[in-house]
Amino acid sequence: MDKAKKLERKLKKLEKLEKLKKEEKLKELEKNKKLKKLKKKIAATKSDDCQTNQMSQEKTFLQDKPKKKKKKQETLDNTSDNVSVNMNHVNKDSNKKTPKLSKRKLKKQKIIEAEIEARKLRKEHVASKAIEYILMWKHHNKEWKFEKLKQIWLLNNIMEEQYISDEIFPIVVEYFRNSYKSTCINSACHTLVSKAMATVSQVEEKTQEECKIDLQNSVSYKRARIILQFFPEFEKPTS
Repeated sequence: MDKAKKLERKLKKLEKLEKLKKEEKLKELEKNKKLKKLKKKIAATKSDDCQTNQMSQEKTFLQDKPKKKKKKQETLDNTSDNVSVNMNHVNKDSNKKTPKLSKRKLKKQKIIEAEIEARKLRKEHVASKAIEYILMWKHHNKEWKFEKLKQIWLLNNIMEEQYISDEIFPIVVEYFRNSYKSTCINSACHTLVSKAMATVSQVEEKTQEECKIDLQNSVSYKRARIILQFFPEFEKPTS
């Protein structure tokens, strides 16, 4: 009966993992689609800029062409009228040029916003890959392979709740703790503990009580304390 229960639990875990993988794959596909759309938008906006530049150059070239001199048969009144008409044309041209500049600025702003969105999507993609890596270590250890870049990402973002949730955080700590004796992860554990010690000491050094209480309730402080509890070999700061 115990064996059957254990098998059922394992099967449930595997089903959960498969669901997570499917969800992550769907998210990745959606992100890739979004990235492609953003790239197309950036390319389209850049091509529009080139076209507007060409159009403006052609207009300026046509405006700069010298007009033929008219015959000197007009009166002084007509010449004054022509001067006023020309001035009106100049004012109209100058008024037309100003909105073009504002359009260019708007297009540049759109390009910048698209690039920021693309960076955000890339960060989310890297985060999902790192989470997949740690879940593979936990539930499919035989298939798991060590990847230094993903480990560095986990080390740098272990205190960040937006990337590593409260459900995944204990698995990450367990990963570093259980792999402590491994030569490839030993140095990373030292870095992790020193980072946690620095976070705790910064809070403990605060003199204002209100500020100190707020920091003690923060996610980074709580996680730092948990990390230090998992590594008693290291000297911890006095609380």
